[in-house]
Amino acid sequence: MKTKKAFKSIFLKTALMFFTFYFIVAIVFTGIYYKSKVDENNTKFAYMQSVLQDRISDNINNIEYERLSENRNGLWWNDGKSENALNKDINNLAIINGEVSHFTSGFSKEMFSRTDLYNEDFNIIADSRNLLWIGREEIEKSKSDHCYVSRYIDLDKYFSEDEEIELFKYQNPNNSQGYFIKGQGYINGTEIIPEVLEIYKGSNDGPVTADEGIENGEKIKTYNFNVEGVQGLKKVDISDYFNPNWEIHYNSDIYNTANSSDLYKKIFQRYNNLKEPKGAEIKALVDENGHLNVRNNINKTFWKVNYDYINNLNINNHNYYLGLKADYYPWEDIIPKAIPLYLVSFIMVLAMTIILTKALYKTYEKQEMIEKNRRELTSAIAHELKTPLGIIRTYGEGLKEKIAEDKRDKYLDVIIDETYKMDKIVLEMLDLSKMEAKAYELKIEEFCINKLIEEILKKHEKIFDEKNIHINYSADKVYNLSADYMLIERVVNNLISNAVYHTEENKTISIILNNNTFNIENEGQHIPKDKINLIWDTFYRADSSRDRSERRTGIGLAIVKNILQLHSLSYGLENSEIGVKFWFKFSSV
Repeated sequence: MKTKKAFKSIFLKTALMFFTFYFIVAIVFTGIYYKSKVDENNTKFAYMQSVLQDRISDNINNIEYERLSENRNGLWWNDGKSENALNKDINNLAIINGEVSHFTSGFSKEMFSRTDLYNEDFNIIADSRNLLWIGREEIEKSKSDHCYVSRYIDLDKYFSEDEEIELFKYQNPNNSQGYFIKGQGYINGTEIIPEVLEIYKGSNDGPVTADEGIENGEKIKTYNFNVEGVQGLKKVDISDYFNPNWEIHYNSDIYNTANSSDLYKKIFQRYNNLKEPKGAEIKALVDENGHLNVRNNINKTFWKVNYDYINNLNINNHNYYLGLKADYYPWEDIIPKAIPLYLVSFIMVLAMTIILTKALYKTYEKQEMIEKNRRELTSAIAHELKTPLGIIRTYGEGLKEKIAEDKRDKYLDVIIDETYKMDKIVLEMLDLSKMEAKAYELKIEEFCINKLIEEILKKHEKIFDEKNIHINYSADKVYNLSADYMLIERVVNNLISNAVYHTEENKTISIILNNNTFNIENEGQHIPKDKINLIWDTFYRADSSRDRSERRTGIGLAIVKNILQLHSLSYGLENSEIGVKFWFKFSSV
C-alpha cells in the first residue's frame, strides 16, 4: 500500500511539473504562432491589393486600347463619344469579372475575400462571383480580323447555394473520374443563360473530349431553368463550347476543404456575409477632383480579423474605384496545423513523465533500501558488539572485585577471546568498506584452486564431523587461477561456512568444479524469491529467527560479492531441487 502511494505521489508531482511546463510552452508557442499568422495574412492582403489593382489596370488598359483602335479604324462602334469602352461593352465587363473572380479566389483560403469594381458614376461594373467557364468561341471582328470570346454561366444568378455546392463536388479535382456537361442556353454577350444542363460521369477509360465523356459516361444530374427575356438571343448547344477541363471560378478557394456539405455551406455563408460598399459610401470618400481618400482598415478581434480596403484607380483618365473586403479566421488556420504538434508533444511529455517517474521511483526505492540497511547495520553492529562488550564488562568487574580469584586466568582468556572477536568484526567491516569503495589493492598471483578448496575442507573437518555433514567434492580437471589468493580463499571459505550454517545434520554439501565454474550446493530450505537479491546485502540474514549466540555477522556474503566484483567475476545463487546453490565463474590460466 505504501509502495503504491509513493509511486502515485511521485507520478503526480512529476506530471504536474512536466505538464505545467508543457502548457506554458504551448500557450507561448500558440501566441507567437497566432501573431505570425496574422502578420502573414496582413502581408498577403497587401499583396492581394497590389495584384488585383495591377491585373485590373492591365485588363482595362488593353480593352480601352483595343476600343480606341477599333474606333479609329471604323471597325466597330464609331459613335465618336468619349465614354470609355469598358462601361458600354458587356463582353469587356465579362472579362473583368472573370479576372476579379479568378484572382480573388486565389487569395481566399483561410481568408474569405470579396472584390468590387466601380465606375466613375459609383456603379458596380465588376465583382467577384462564382462563374462556370464553358469554353471559348472564335468570332469575326472584320473580314481580316478574328478574336476569341470566353463563354461562362453566372452560377450565383442561376443556381441555388445547394446546387452550387453540388456542382463543385462534381468538379472537385479529388474525384478520380471526370464529369462532363451537356445542355442548351442563350448567348448574352459573353454570358450564357442556361436553359438545361446535364452532368455526365466519365468512364474509367479517361476520355479526352467532351463528346467521348458524354457518349461513354453516365448521366447523373439534370438542371432545368426558367428563362425569360431571351427573345432575339442566339440559342446554342453548350457542348459546342465545352472544354473537358471545365473550370469553376469560385469566390473562395474551397478545393482544399474536406468533402463536406456543411463546410461548403459555411464557406458560402461567410462569403455572403461580406457586403459590398455602397456607391454613396464610396462617393463620400471622393473629393471634388474625383480623387478618393484611400481607406485601409484592419479590425482585429480574438476570433476574426476584418479587412476593409477602398482605393482609386485612374486608368486612361478614367476613375475606377476598387473595393476589397476580407475576413480572416486565424484559429481555424492555426488549430488544424497545431493540434498534431500538440498531440505528439503531449504523448512525448506523458512518456517522459512515466519514464522519469519510474526512474525516480527506483531511486526512491534505493534510498529506502539504503536507509533500511543503515538502520539494520546500526542495529546489527550494536547487537554484535553488545554481547562481547557485556561479557568483557562482566568479567572485568569480577576481576576488579576479586571474585573467584582461582578463575582469574580463565576470565582473562574470555576477555581476550571476546576482544579478538570484536577486532575481527571491525576488521571485516573495514575490509568491506575498502572493497565497496574500490580502494582495495589486489595482490595477483597464480595458484591452483583445486588445492585451495582441499585445504579449506580439511580445516572444516571438525565442523563437518560435529554436524555429521557429508561432503561431495569433485573436479573435472585441475584449474590454475591468476587472482588474489587471500581474497579467493576468503570467498571459498565464506561460501563453505555459509553452506554449513544452513545445512542440517545428516545432510549433504556438494562442491563441484567444472567448466571454469565453482559450484557449492547444500541441502536445506529454499530462499524466498523476493529475498534472493537481498542475500548479498551487508548484515542481511535470510532467517532472522536463528540463535544470534553464534554471532554470525551477516558480512560474509557481502564480502564474497565485493571480492568477486573486484576480480570482475560473474556470480549468483539459485534454488535447486534439494536446496540452494551458489556459484561463480573464473578464467583459468
